[in-house]
Order: sequence, then structure tokens, then C-alpha cells
Amino acid sequence: MRLTQLVTHWEPDEALAMIQLLDQLKELLWSAYGEEIVRQEYAEQQHRKLGEEQLMLEFEDPVPF
Repeated sequence: MRLTQLVTHWEPDEALAMIQLLDQLKELLWSAYGEEIVRQEYAEQQHRKLGEEQLMLEFEDPVPF
């Protein structure tokens, strides 16, 4: 595994440039993958919701001991 270091202390203008870069990257990713991301998030939400509903069900069967 390779590790990469990222400088996290910038001058204000460098920090602004990084924010602008990240904003552009976010826009590009949403343009390219937005619909797929939304579908995946929806599917995961439905899966979690089903799991929560199943956990809330109470058993009516008597315990045999």
C-alpha cells in the first residue's frame, strides 16, 4: 500500500484555490454519476428501512421454556 501525504496548511489564496478545485470536481462527479448515485443511495435507504421494519416486528410465538 502506498501512502500519500497531503499538505493541510495553506495560505488563504491556496485554500480558496483548493475549495474551487473541489467544487469543480464535485460538479463533474454529479454530472457524470449523479443519477447512479441517487439510485444507489435510494436502494441503500430502502434496504436499511426494511431492516429496521423487520427489527421492530414482535414475535407472537410462545417461548417453549
